[in-house]
Amino acid sequence: MSDNFHGVGVNELGEQIEQDQIKAKTDLITITSSINLDSLANQLSGASSSGLKTSIEGNDTDISNINDKLDMTTSSNMKTAIDLNTAKVTFPGIGTTSTTCLAGNTTTITTSQATKITANENAITAIENKTDFLTISEAVDLDNYDTINDMLQKIGNDTVLKTGAGNKIQFYQGGSQLFNSNEVKNLTDNVLISSGVNINTLDTDITGIKNNSLASTLKTAVDANTAKNSYPSADATKVSHITSDATTFKHNKLLVGEQSPSQLIIQHGDINSGNLSTTDYSMRVTNNGELRLNVPTGQDYEFRINNVMQYNNTQIKNLVDNISVSQAVDLDTMESNITTNNAKNSYPSADATKMGHISVTGAVNLDTITNNISADDLSVQTCNLRPLSIYCYGKRVHSTTDTDQSISLSTAGVALVYQNILSNGIVYNSSTGVWTVPTTGLYEVIATVNINCGAGAESVLSLRIQAGTTNIFKARSHVSRAESNNNTAMQLNMNGIVRLESSTNYNFVCGSNNSGTGTIQNDLAGNNCLIIKGAVLENSTTVPSDWNS
Repeated sequence: MSDNFHGVGVNELGEQIEQDQIKAKTDLITITSSINLDSLANQLSGASSSGLKTSIEGNDTDISNINDKLDMTTSSNMKTAIDLNTAKVTFPGIGTTSTTCLAGNTTTITTSQATKITANENAITAIENKTDFLTISEAVDLDNYDTINDMLQKIGNDTVLKTGAGNKIQFYQGGSQLFNSNEVKNLTDNVLISSGVNINTLDTDITGIKNNSLASTLKTAVDANTAKNSYPSADATKVSHITSDATTFKHNKLLVGEQSPSQLIIQHGDINSGNLSTTDYSMRVTNNGELRLNVPTGQDYEFRINNVMQYNNTQIKNLVDNISVSQAVDLDTMESNITTNNAKNSYPSADATKMGHISVTGAVNLDTITNNISADDLSVQTCNLRPLSIYCYGKRVHSTTDTDQSISLSTAGVALVYQNILSNGIVYNSSTGVWTVPTTGLYEVIATVNINCGAGAESVLSLRIQAGTTNIFKARSHVSRAESNNNTAMQLNMNGIVRLESSTNYNFVCGSNNSGTGTIQNDLAGNNCLIIKGAVLENSTTVPSDWNS
């Protein structure tokens, strides 16, 4: 082997690799002046001061600040950016596409469910393959398909159309019904065919029968009229009562006809000599359908139920004539208001108290009562009597108290003046004894006087009603001689009916045929009393003028 070629051992190869590594590292070091490696080691360890140590110590502070900023405990641009999230990535949103996210509550399916979906998809495909053979041009109610199967069936070679009990099968053409199964059955039930029938000639035969031109037993019988019924004479009589012309039909009392312009008239046959009348008809229907009811002048038409009149046209007209309506009126509301008395005036309690004292057991016409009272014409217990509420009552003469009064007796008489007067209508003067009555009529008069005649001859005493000097009514009593010597007291009594006239002055007079002095005794009120009152008469009674003669 030449000296230029020699073997390379393993150790030599390792050294070569280390040298190469050292060279690579030293190539990265730049040294421009001499360096004391021992001093450099001290400086690197921090045992002595150096620019490197100062830089490292300064960097340590910077590193602490950087850590604070990374921990976001101090402000910095990075902290501000993080706080504002200015570098954020936009959220893709909720959805089912490849670029969106599913919502957290999205329902997912299991493997078993996915398998079933696939199986259903295959079934749907099979259904579609079958429905491709169906053609449907309108809505079909599949719920009724079983019913259609039941209605339309094939039995052997026959097609059977069925429906439920009580239902019909209807046959339509172009949307219009032609007939139904019931009509077909009625037709077949009522057609009896016992031999062959030529339908083609049936229509012609029917026309021939109708026109009596088809030779047959029926035509022969019709021609001979062998089956005719005799015409009853009673029917002939009825028909004879019917007359008719071009415009009028008449049967007995019924007259029906037409009048221009195209009006139907119904009228009684006896009215207007049996001729249609434009004024005396009973009912008319015009050509536009207007219905008119009518009666001749002076007659009424009545509305009846079970032939009992309820009201007539006159009553209706009176009602309408007396009702004035100038605006719309709701009668239902009016009826309700009347029923509830919505417009009532409050009823004063004082009036209610007064009404409580009135008892009425039957119908009373207060207007009539007012008129009768004004005319002194009051019915008593349903009798047509007139009790005059005119009276005059008195007691004692010449004194209002229990005191005797002396009077002079004479033939001419002395006026008696009754006291303690109670009167109504009769005016009595308690000073003069003159009195008048308000109404001419009959009056019942009761007057008494008790008088002591004193000593004297035989005497006749009298009690008289006078009008001036004319005696109207008189009562007398006789005193005998024996009695006259004993100071006898006499009771004169007047009791009777007398006719008195209004506006006439009357008075009571006591007279004697002898002169003397008498004493009127007033010791008892009943000794001297007066009653004058009107008599009860019928309203139509006229009192004769000679009743006071």
